[in-house]
Amino acid sequence: MASDGTNVFFTEPATNSVRYCSRTAGCGSGKSALTLNELDVLALSFDTKSVFWAKFTGEIRRIAKP
Repeated sequence: MASDGTNVFFTEPATNSVRYCSRTAGCGSGKSALTLNELDVLALSFDTKSVFWAKFTGEIRRIAKP
């Protein structure tokens, strides 16, 4: 789990996805998918423009922040 102060980013193993929700509204108003079909996510991080995740295979991926 990682938060940039605006959103909380997390993995959801049941759906093999990286998701996020608003930090202020919480996930009660719904979760949004950043990526789907991402197995074996080890860690999440972010910078000002992107969300990154590392996989157990050593692969690192990224996607633009919402």
